[in-house]
Amino acid sequence: AYVKDDAIHLQDVASGSSVRLNVAEHKKFGNLQFSNESDAIYFRNEDSFDASGDVFQVSRFGGAAKKIAERVWSTLGISPDGKRMAFIRFFPTQGEWALMLKEIDTGEERKLLSRNLPFTIFRTGFPAWSNDGRRIAIIEQPPNQQNVSSLFLVSVTNGEAEKIKPGPAAGILDECF
Repeated sequence: AYVKDDAIHLQDVASGSSVRLNVAEHKKFGNLQFSNESDAIYFRNEDSFDASGDVFQVSRFGGAAKKIAERVWSTLGISPDGKRMAFIRFFPTQGEWALMLKEIDTGEERKLLSRNLPFTIFRTGFPAWSNDGRRIAIIEQPPNQQNVSSLFLVSVTNGEAEKIKPGPAAGILDECF
């Protein structure tokens, strides 16, 4: 899936053929992600990467989109069971970045972890779930340190964060961020 000319397109990798999806009443698409079953596509109607947007879900065949989450500042991380999503939200009046957990079916949200400015929870990637669905990986950026970041694993149960110590792959992370 990709965005071109204010529309979502699907391309068959094997044949190279593509089709444009008709997504009623939407012209802004960002942070595309398939559902785990590949029957739906999530997208954010962002004006800019440096602003929040609402997240919508649409059938992989197009049609009407359903609003799933508001004021999202990152790409989504979908749980392995497909029932929950994790994303980053900014609360400007509190100067707070938060890792949010949302139940897709009920809409119930809860804050798993927060960091107050000048700390930032990195939003250019997406919260990544562990295979067992019990932890979510996020990246935190300390104040005034553009090229320094820390990787944390956050418990879905209680929001406790464990900092991952750099190993041999640390150089790869440094190059990416």
